[in-house]
Amino acid sequence: MARRSWSRRRIRIWLRLHRGSVLLGCAVLSLILLPLAQNHPAAPWFLVATGAGLLGAGAAIAPQARLGLRPAFALCAIWAVAHVTDLAMPVGAGVLALAPIVGLAIMLLVLRLIMHELTRTTRITENVIADALAGYLLIAMAFAQLYRVFADLDPTAFDPPIEHLDHSALNYFSITTMASVGFGDIRPVAPFVRMVSALEAVCGLFYMAVVIAHLVGAYAPQRRR
Repeated sequence: MARRSWSRRRIRIWLRLHRGSVLLGCAVLSLILLPLAQNHPAAPWFLVATGAGLLGAGAAIAPQARLGLRPAFALCAIWAVAHVTDLAMPVGAGVLALAPIVGLAIMLLVLRLIMHELTRTTRITENVIADALAGYLLIAMAFAQLYRVFADLDPTAFDPPIEHLDHSALNYFSITTMASVGFGDIRPVAPFVRMVSALEAVCGLFYMAVVIAHLVGAYAPQRRR
């Protein structure tokens, strides 16, 4: 028992020391490997594993916010069940899946922890830079969850239409929109989706401006010291 508790303590210490890298790695792996894994029978479990990694690394960012951990892991369990069973309910001409709604809540929770840590930091470290980049990717992934809800409710919301479980296409559209690249191969057609995509582009520009300004402001006194 003592050896087991010592090993758990070492894992927690290692995770806190490298929390930003773990969080960024989970986000990048989720985005890169998803196109390869989404057609595999084990794709739901891949999404669950990456989601659990994001949530665990996000919780390690702000260990003092323990009041939010229990509902967070409850959300993760609901998310896992919804992904594996593809739980959905008919709404009008489409279906409303539960997984993207719960996934959006988890992304927003991890983003809250990241922003809480970034606003408190006074030193620029490897974890701080990794947290800032992971936060940018998580905003895009959160909007992708929202786009999936729109695609479920209105199959003609995008041109060409995005299939129900095409997560990689939604992530691709969200990242290119947030980065203001706009290749034009996927276009929002529904008026409400157009406004949300424009709002995402504004959020991307605002995030970059605020985070870079904060990091530069924290770096200047650190360099003088």
